[in-house]
Amino acid sequence: MRYDAIVLGIGGMGSAATYHSARRGLRVLGIEQFTIPHEMGSPQVLPEGPEGFQGGLSASNYASITRASPATTTRDLGELVPQGALLRTGERRHARYRIAIARRPE
Repeated sequence: MRYDAIVLGIGGMGSAATYHSARRGLRVLGIEQFTIPHEMGSPQVLPEGPEGFQGGLSASNYASITRASPATTTRDLGELVPQGALLRTGERRHARYRIAIARRPE
């Protein structure tokens, strides 16, 4: 099979690149050396660490980071929860999201 893009590393940035490329209709292959999900690269990608934003990521935080419209923010967050990329707590304007990272046993 031929691919339009190959993403090496499906951590925070790689999974976002894979997701958005596929959403735009590209045939994408993601290659990862660790079991997905993992936290091997997350501290470098997310300076906030695995816990993310204090109190969780709100839709408004997401919109300001991604510069997405309210409709795109709602759609993106709504798609990322059932895919297992984000975990949601709360409802409506009290909804908060955090990245779903499998923890390594200590």
